[in-house]
Amino acid sequence: MREETPVELAFSNEIKEIEFFLGVAERAHNPMVRNLFKTLAREEMELLGKIGELKQMTIRRGRWFGTPSEPSDPEELRQTGAREGGARREKEVDDFAALRTSILLAEKGAKLFSDLAQKATDPRESRLYYHASNMEEEHMRSLNDALFYLENPQGWLGDRERSRLDGA
Repeated sequence: MREETPVELAFSNEIKEIEFFLGVAERAHNPMVRNLFKTLAREEMELLGKIGELKQMTIRRGRWFGTPSEPSDPEELRQTGAREGGARREKEVDDFAALRTSILLAEKGAKLFSDLAQKATDPRESRLYYHASNMEEEHMRSLNDALFYLENPQGWLGDRERSRLDGA
């Protein structure tokens, strides 16, 4: 069994996150949570497209990537992921548990992409992985913020309240 290349690893990570986010978006009870996960899935799909471009570039250059016969079209991979993830979407989802799981996924993704960026030899590849790592960290902040809001709306509002000097 051959080891996954960095691009394959990044690709499979994004597919798993997209599947999870879309599944939660379908089953979430809270509309805010549904919308958050739809947005996260859309952003992950954009990143998947960029990783797909990198994958195509490495195939053309003949550098370290695996066989060119593997599916590499982002749309094809999204469809495959949606078919494979369909069975899991039937169960109800706990919004709090989904947010906590997503925070862990984003944390894992940020570390993965940061490690890939440090190991990359091509500067474009490194920049893409750093961008992906930053994106995962941004997702982590959004997810933590949403969890805080759901757990303690009053505290969340008090934390973000920006009253004017006149008290209005």
